[in-house]
Amino acid sequence: MTTIIGGSHEKARVAKLKNTIWWAEDGWIHCQHPTEGHTQMRVKDCLLRAQALSEMLGKSAQKDLIKYDDLRKEIQNFLDDVVEVCKQAREQGEYDDPSMARDKKRRKAVSVPVAFQLD
Repeated sequence: MTTIIGGSHEKARVAKLKNTIWWAEDGWIHCQHPTEGHTQMRVKDCLLRAQALSEMLGKSAQKDLIKYDDLRKEIQNFLDDVVEVCKQAREQGEYDDPSMARDKKRRKAVSVPVAFQLD
């Protein structure tokens, strides 16, 4: 089952299929799997994986496997959510873009020690 956390289907914040969670952070796509752990990939690599999965779905649809129709719909919804997550990562900026690095540095939280005296 595909679950969207923190948004609607059109503005997916997180895409989830079974126990695997995908999200965008700092221009990267992150994937968390319970047995394989955490990985991160470029948007291009994530879209290539999504395309490969989509092609597999297309080939299974041609064979007319009716009994797996619910699984095919679940995976198609997941792919739609992954595309939205990739759009979010692109909006966040490419990881190797110098302007993104400057913006990230500018937005970083800074602690400023302040000395004061109590009377």
